[in-house]
Amino acid sequence: MPRFRDGICLLDLDHRLVEAADCLLQVNHQVLQGYLAEELFGWSISRFVCLNKKIVGLIRLSKLDVEKGYGLLGTWLHPSVWGTGVNRLAKDAFLQLIFAEHPAVKKVYLCISENNLRSVRAAKKLPYAEDLPEQLVPTDLVEAAASSVTGAAVDAANPAATDMVFEAATYCGKSESGRKWFFVDRLSFQQFIEINKK
Repeated sequence: MPRFRDGICLLDLDHRLVEAADCLLQVNHQVLQGYLAEELFGWSISRFVCLNKKIVGLIRLSKLDVEKGYGLLGTWLHPSVWGTGVNRLAKDAFLQLIFAEHPAVKKVYLCISENNLRSVRAAKKLPYAEDLPEQLVPTDLVEAAASSVTGAAVDAANPAATDMVFEAATYCGKSESGRKWFFVDRLSFQQFIEINKK
């Protein structure tokens, strides 16, 4: 079901939208089909991010483990909306959805390559996200982060798509300078929402 706030809408992944997203976001069709399959098995939760009824990104909670109560958050946005506040609005809306509809999820982790300065700055601006040393992150997420860079491709004909693919593939992959971890816990996020209700 679509959720609207400040022109932002989150749409369920749907096989009919995968084709449109493939064209708009330059995200591989097979990757999106894989996300659909993961969601059917309960391994992830993914939503398209729309701004004014146009798909501008994808946000997902992967490595979802309801028994342990956590998952790994990743956001992919088209370069046309970088720096516009869409990232924050999409994360706010998605976390509200996750914590409201999935009570077993208690913590959401974010992992960003330290080389991805734009994303690190954006994560630091989230009032409900806290820095976390890697040694406090669940081992399965650290291992997933270390392998996430596999499969990144460069498209010389479409640098904007390459930036997005690179950002998606290396949001927490191996890098020369390491990774930055953040986490959001259910209680802190709910307190943030209560304080900021309009």
